[in-house]
Amino acid sequence: MLIYKNMKMKNKYLLVTILVMSCLVTFGFIKNCNNLKVSKTQSISPEQEILGVWIMENEQNNKREFTNDGHVKTYINNILESDDLYSISNECGGETLSNGDLILKIIDGNDQSEYCEYINGINENNSNILSLTPVGRMETIIYLKQQ
Repeated sequence: MLIYKNMKMKNKYLLVTILVMSCLVTFGFIKNCNNLKVSKTQSISPEQEILGVWIMENEQNNKREFTNDGHVKTYINNILESDDLYSISNECGGETLSNGDLILKIIDGNDQSEYCEYINGINENNSNILSLTPVGRMETIIYLKQQ
């Protein structure tokens, strides 16, 4: 009976330890996400930081290439799917941000449709991470810079 009680106590301690560790990991993740914000004192402009090839984190076959002539090329399985125009500003789709945050505006090369994505962060602290949230959707899309 004493062994059974000791095992129950050990299980409780193990459960508490797991819960505490889970909370710490969650807190660390949230803190890291907050650090992805666009820096107002960034020495390199967002227009320069975004240049290059970015690979979608959870879809490795999906790439975006931002060029210095304002084009963004989307590749799926290394096949060019679209060649669109992009710009970075605080305006897109009739929305203007006044808090210093930025929006990635993409103009579709085929039908001139406008797509807007909030910029959560571009290569903050040399992280090689591009974090975007499409306007009207509650999901964050993460891209990793191809080296």
